[in-house]
Amino acid sequence: MSPRRAEVSTITGRRQGPALRAATAVSLVLAIVSVVTSGTVAVATGVAAVGVVMAAPLLRVAWLLLRWVQERDWRFVAAAIGLLAVIGAGAGVTLLLR
Repeated sequence: MSPRRAEVSTITGRRQGPALRAATAVSLVLAIVSVVTSGTVAVATGVAAVGVVMAAPLLRVAWLLLRWVQERDWRFVAAAIGLLAVIGAGAGVTLLLR
């Protein structure tokens, strides 16, 4: 009988799946409110909808970064830090050029 292989990862997505579904629902509601209203409310809810759509993947990468640090998977930690650094640098350059 062969020995049982150890799990490769303990990351299951138990919390990420529901969180991403909630972010999708929130962004959908905000987008609908933005379309059916006018004026300041439409602009504010439209900006909020775009903000949720942009923040969800970044928060997912940050969450995975923490999990990969726990698992000591340094290659994925480096990749996540690199991705977040590139996005942060892009945001910084955008703010400087305004």
